[in-house]
Amino acid sequence: MAKTYDFRFIVRKAEKKMIGGVEYVTVMFGGTADVYHESCAEMTYAEAKHHLQNLSDGEPRTHRAVLSMKYRDDRVPPGFNKNKNWIDGGN
Repeated sequence: MAKTYDFRFIVRKAEKKMIGGVEYVTVMFGGTADVYHESCAEMTYAEAKHHLQNLSDGEPRTHRAVLSMKYRDDRVPPGFNKNKNWIDGGN
């Protein structure tokens, strides 16, 4: 059986801007109105990445969906710190 870990899922408001032909994403950290979704769950890393994709796909507003560990001192799955654990989505 695969190891499970405590993950946190956060979908936050974001703005996309084009500067010099490059798209930049600004994530809002201003309060609860800027948080579209927040939850925690124990699951495998593969399940967590799939769940993050589902959360992002289900949010039509411009956002950044972030996968992190529930607590700072939680053990992390192999490869977690080397992978991109966020998704920019929405309009």
